[in-house]
Amino acid sequence: MRDERSAIEALTRLTRLAERSPLTDRLLKAALAHRLVPLAEVAVRVAVETGDPIGRVLAQCLDESSDVTPAARIFSLCGQPDLRESVPLREVALAATRKTLVTFLSLWPDPTPDQLDSLARITRLLSHRLAALDHREEALQAIRRSVLIFRRLAQEQPDLYCRDLALALNDLSVDCHLLGRDEEALAAVEEAVEIQEELAAASPDRRGDLALALRNLGTMRARLGRSGALEADLRALELYRQLAREGPPSKTLPELAGCLSNLSAQLGRHGRREEALAASQEAVSLFAQLAEERPDLYQPRLAQALRNLGPDLGHLGRWREAEDALRKALALYRGLAQLRPDAFLPNVASALQTLSARLGDLGQKEAALETAREAVDLHRKLAAARPEPFRAAFSLSLHNLGRALAALGRFADALAPAREAVDLRRDLASVRPEVFTTDLAFSLHNLGGILRDQGLPEEALPVTREALDLYRELAREEPSANEPSLALCLNMIGMQLDDLGRLEEACETGKESVEIFRRLERQALGAFRPELARSLLNLTVPLGKIGRTGEAYRVARQAAWLYHRLVAGEPGAFEADLAAALHNLAIAHRVLGRLNRALQSTRDAVELWRPLARTRPDLHRDDLVDELEQAALSLLTLGHPAEALPFLDEALETLTASADNFSERTARLEQLRQLVEQAAHAASGEGLETMVNLELR
Repeated sequence: MRDERSAIEALTRLTRLAERSPLTDRLLKAALAHRLVPLAEVAVRVAVETGDPIGRVLAQCLDESSDVTPAARIFSLCGQPDLRESVPLREVALAATRKTLVTFLSLWPDPTPDQLDSLARITRLLSHRLAALDHREEALQAIRRSVLIFRRLAQEQPDLYCRDLALALNDLSVDCHLLGRDEEALAAVEEAVEIQEELAAASPDRRGDLALALRNLGTMRARLGRSGALEADLRALELYRQLAREGPPSKTLPELAGCLSNLSAQLGRHGRREEALAASQEAVSLFAQLAEERPDLYQPRLAQALRNLGPDLGHLGRWREAEDALRKALALYRGLAQLRPDAFLPNVASALQTLSARLGDLGQKEAALETAREAVDLHRKLAAARPEPFRAAFSLSLHNLGRALAALGRFADALAPAREAVDLRRDLASVRPEVFTTDLAFSLHNLGGILRDQGLPEEALPVTREALDLYRELAREEPSANEPSLALCLNMIGMQLDDLGRLEEACETGKESVEIFRRLERQALGAFRPELARSLLNLTVPLGKIGRTGEAYRVARQAAWLYHRLVAGEPGAFEADLAAALHNLAIAHRVLGRLNRALQSTRDAVELWRPLARTRPDLHRDDLVDELEQAALSLLTLGHPAEALPFLDEALETLTASADNFSERTARLEQLRQLVEQAAHAASGEGLETMVNLELR
């Protein structure tokens, strides 16, 4: 015991020194390599207590040692329940598992059924440990071998091995999904669910296995746009709740919490925002409870649950709470990364990206930009050190940085990261098109939008057309997964054609977008209503410009009707869109000579813009001023100049309350107010309606 305590103290001191000085790694490695057999177990315990670098150094010693005894012992240790998920042991567990498998394969050239059993289990475990370190291709190869062995064993002894086959199939589904092979992933999990249904019917203690497979089935159906995704998740939740009532919390609560996180995403996709938030909140509560007891196991999952909670709060307009949840997630990841930077710096970078998006929603655009920059800096370092697992994440952070710069109106600055994201994703797609073509199309779409905002429509159009060509091909292969992106891209091209004065083409492209979203809306029972409403709103513009007034009116009316329904169903999310739709509808009424209806639509829009401008002046102050001006002009046109004056006074007050310099616009509005005041005295507002150009938004 004294020798063991001395060894623990000595290795702990060396590990602490190595944390501060990489040169001490050599001393640590020399100490372990010299006495690997007696020190291997002690080193595992020190790794769990202190974190890196001892776990990583121990893995190197195992790889380089010709003695298989330490690997076998560590393999057994890392399989113990209290060590199985330990983050500091990821590398050493992988090294021990790989070495153990190689040893058995050399010893068993013609394995017996019992030996096949061991090989199948070790190979499955190897796939888990490869996946934990982002070695995804190797993980997939390993789980394929495990499935083949278990399938052979299950054919000979179904009572013994059907469960193992189903569990391996579920793992195969996850690994295929992570590599973008979603059809194969769905087929694997469907087979797993079929087997688990039979096993659970015969033995209720197999319900946990069935619930796990159902969770994965829900994910894959959602990914591919197949029906039954939410139903699978709800059924899994029901099973987990049963098990939580019956079994020990330490075993059942983690799975219940994970299921709730999955379910939240599914409910959100179906527009059931309140239920999604409740599921996220319960998941956070459960993981917080678990993390108090086992922080080493559950702090990472608590951080992920908090990261998922942020968007769910944001979708309901609870931006401050969303920011708080994301900052808590980021703080947890930063703490974990101090102990294990190799394992958790990627999570820090991803959490920064999510936080940046939410800060943008809050109007904290500068803070959003700085957060996005930090994410890019981290991902750039990660991708430089390990390109294979991190180039994709780096490309996403560049993509998001471009969007953060564009949100500040810095379109010229946004072009560089947006172009770099496209270049990276083009390289990735050339090697693995089945995984990265969608990402390439997304970044091309984003770049096209930034070029348009920079006032370069001639450059924007071919870039967005390339994205469109990719989306058309993707939609032919997997319509349900890619048609929404195709329709959004058509919508963008319609606006770019409008910018170039190619109005007939803009109308036709916009109509195609509307047709796709209308069909998706019917099929998905409301899931695509916001996208349909937006495509109708944008189509109104070229229709009005080209003089197709009746059609523009019908489209504007449909957009306004849809947004009314969206606001009623989800208050706080669509008021700005409804106000913009009412603005366009007012113009359509005005062009058709329905001046009183035009005025009513404008008044309704003003009522919507007022609270929006109070809470988010950075986004909506100009919208309110525009609408107040339009209301005043409508009243002038109808011969009510005295009623127009309060609207102009409010517009001027809104402008002068801002710290920004709006001197030119303020001067113009003041001049207009003087003319209106004169008209009010003369009780005539004839002709003044032409003083300001009325433009569709």
